[in-house]
Amino acid sequence: MPKNKISMNNHELDKKLQRLYKSINDILPTVIDFETFSLEVDKSGASIYRSEEQLLFSKNKVFNEIQQKYSPAFVIDIGANVGFSTLVFSQAFSEAQIITVEPNLNLVDFIERNCKNNGINNVQIIQKVVGENHSGYVSFLINQVMSVDSRVHGLKGDYDSLTVEETSIDQLITDLQCVKEDTIFIKIDTQGFEERVINGARKTLDDFSNYCVMMEFAPFWLMEAGTDPVLFLQKLCTSYNVCEFPSTMLYFQDTLDEIQKKTLSEADAKDFTNYTKSLRRNEKGWCDLMIFRNEE
Repeated sequence: MPKNKISMNNHELDKKLQRLYKSINDILPTVIDFETFSLEVDKSGASIYRSEEQLLFSKNKVFNEIQQKYSPAFVIDIGANVGFSTLVFSQAFSEAQIITVEPNLNLVDFIERNCKNNGINNVQIIQKVVGENHSGYVSFLINQVMSVDSRVHGLKGDYDSLTVEETSIDQLITDLQCVKEDTIFIKIDTQGFEERVINGARKTLDDFSNYCVMMEFAPFWLMEAGTDPVLFLQKLCTSYNVCEFPSTMLYFQDTLDEIQKKTLSEADAKDFTNYTKSLRRNEKGWCDLMIFRNEE
């Protein structure tokens, strides 16, 4: 079958799957029990947050190791959606000040309710897009079928466009009055906008001595946003320590120190990108990367 025919069929299949997800989401309860906390979701995210993948994320022991090794004073959750990762972080980093950033105004209410319903009071919520510019405004595209896939660039199909204030990690760090001795944990999940987010974090990543960043690396979504994933990964590997962030819970789990010894090099970028694409059908695989610096 010709490649363009396969691509067309895949696009049609994606549209059918989105409609199917909407039908499923309409009948699913919107409150999910994660054993140690409850999560209220919007209708479009009901099936996503019920997946085993999200359950494993909530139980990922590496967050406890990050707490032991870094004891972050500040945790920044970029791309928080309804606040799921914020709730996970509030338990793993209970002494930290948590800054939760979500551009979608409709979801900010969910974050506020989820924090209130779980008795969490160390969270500051900011409704902005995090990118490479320290100020200004940007158009944000809200996916009407699946809110977890709202983006700044590359969204096709049914969406609303919202003008949102932009900030950067460097500006957030300045606003928080962090000093270079502070330890920081940052999660970045921005549906392909990650290169711009990193560009807006250069001063922080260059100047601070102790930090750990969890960043989604999704080649398909990066390309849709105009980023070459291989070149992006090469730049990351030449500038910082980069390794895979463990996404599953193993019985014999590597320690954080062992994980951080397995760093990627610039020469690994092409093969690692191809490997990541292969983790899902139609080359839509993704993984999380860890970008870190440890004070010697």
